[in-house]
Amino acid sequence: MEEKGWNMTAENAGIEVTGRRARSLYTRDESYYDEKLLSFCSQQFQKGSRIVKQTISKLSVPTGDMYLGWRLRKMVENKTLEVMGDVNKTLRDFSIKLPGGSADGQVAEMADDDSENEAS
Repeated sequence: MEEKGWNMTAENAGIEVTGRRARSLYTRDESYYDEKLLSFCSQQFQKGSRIVKQTISKLSVPTGDMYLGWRLRKMVENKTLEVMGDVNKTLRDFSIKLPGGSADGQVAEMADDDSENEAS
């Protein structure tokens, strides 16, 4: 087991992703899910929780909301996404959008209930 951890460090991999049958383990760059997260972003502000929820449910992403929330925060940090609110709080406390578009500060409403628990 220690040898596997050592190999991951040597590969400079950010995350581990399991295969479909959970028998395979792949190492991927930490930005592996960024494209999937960005596919649900628009040029209107949307709650971070909405983006994460859609990514997990519609794409069957095999990771948790905490990791995806961290990736959203990193994309805000490197200016890939614009933010309104406090990214140091929960995913419900900030909204994100792609650069450009409307700057009116309106947040797109969720079609479904966002009252589920979140770990972020």
